[in-house]
Amino acid sequence: MSTVGKASYQFALRMPDNLRDKIRETANENMRSINSEIVFQLERIFSKSSETEKADVQA
Repeated sequence: MSTVGKASYQFALRMPDNLRDKIRETANENMRSINSEIVFQLERIFSKSSETEKADVQA
């Protein structure tokens, strides 16, 4: 991995064509680059996962 910015890393990612197409379509709908869409969706997923874990611990 090579450092692009202070906290950003660049790496190759292999994925099925149909998934790439879905990401591209969603990125276009949200007026984001494909990279920004992937980062946004990952942050959303991990945020929800963290909230679920906290709720499970409190239950």
